[in-house]
Amino acid sequence: LRIHTERKARIYYSNLIAEAKMSSWKVINELTGRTKKDENVVIRSGEDILFESKDIAKAFQNKFSSVVCRQSHDFTMEFLGEPLINSIMLHPVTESDVFQLINEMSISKATGSDKIPAKVWKENANIFAPVLTKLINDVLLNGVYPDVLKIASIKPIHKGGSKTDVNSYRGISLLPTINKIIEKILYDQIE
Repeated sequence: LRIHTERKARIYYSNLIAEAKMSSWKVINELTGRTKKDENVVIRSGEDILFESKDIAKAFQNKFSSVVCRQSHDFTMEFLGEPLINSIMLHPVTESDVFQLINEMSISKATGSDKIPAKVWKENANIFAPVLTKLINDVLLNGVYPDVLKIASIKPIHKGGSKTDVNSYRGISLLPTINKIIEKILYDQIE
């Protein structure tokens, strides 16, 4: 009876996944009891108790932007010194370099503000590589990084303590996927 029940359960959940009614992780989470409950989110920010999504988002925005401003202020030009003109020589990259880096990307990483998953980049590497090579070489030649690639999605990650306290979260920046490729090229050349 146990074997028959297990076989039926396996068939049932396999069919759910196959019919795409549920993702495989949703099925696994359901089986392990890790399903998310529809909870009303309540966050405490200072003396205020926040219930509305807009108010909660604003509280996280204020917290994370204050951290960035504080860190930016601490990282002054006194520490960095004056920039040296032409102090580093970066060489152009080839399409094959970029193609290889695209194919080495992990598809398990979160997407950034561009919302383009690494899987899409990898599946279309032959289309993206020439365009991205031109962009990267322009960045290397001119020393100017496109503003649109500097935009990050900030996600709050619970770091411990009360889940209702805005101070119990830290922000992570999710940059566009393309940045991972450009950063790798810059890292390899500077190293």
